[in-house]
Amino acid sequence: MNRRIFLFGLGVGIMIGAGLLQLMLIGEKQADALSEENASTTKSYTQAELDKAVSDERARIQAEIKKQPEAESSDSETGQSTDEPASDKPTSDKPVSDKPEANSSVSHESKTNTGQHRPAGDSKPARLIVRIPPNTSIVDTAELLAGKGVIPDKEAFIDLMRKRTIRAGYFAFQGKLSLDQVKSIITSTPLDPEAAKQEIAAGKN
Repeated sequence: MNRRIFLFGLGVGIMIGAGLLQLMLIGEKQADALSEENASTTKSYTQAELDKAVSDERARIQAEIKKQPEAESSDSETGQSTDEPASDKPTSDKPVSDKPEANSSVSHESKTNTGQHRPAGDSKPARLIVRIPPNTSIVDTAELLAGKGVIPDKEAFIDLMRKRTIRAGYFAFQGKLSLDQVKSIITSTPLDPEAAKQEIAAGKN
């Protein structure tokens, strides 16, 4: 009885093992077939890409070769068209340096003429000696100085000299003076009487 069970179990195990072995063989065959199919598909796709890339590159090179003669011919035509007008430009035979020389000579002549009409000498304005008597009022002083041509405006001089002490004596005025300068002169120390009289006698005023 035990032997029969053992043989039965052994037979069942052999059958199961054979079935599993057959399944494994079938799986390996299918895997090999799939790998071969994938390899062939990948190889054909890569070859197609390579063929397309080669054809595109060949077409591009041929197009560039065709464009080069056209570009060279257009450049040569452009160079000829730009060179021709340059030869027709007139050239000036007269040197440019003649005009500045003429201008310099004219300016030199104008300077010479200006120097000829210039006054012989710049003489300083003569000194004017004016004597202000003692106890002279501001109004009388304004009349005196205006009569001598020292001040142009008596009223402005009177307004400026209010509350100022005018000293008596001889005072020297030279050139065109402002009212402030006149005020400074007649409120300062007067000239030496003897020297002032000699200058008046000599006609220097």
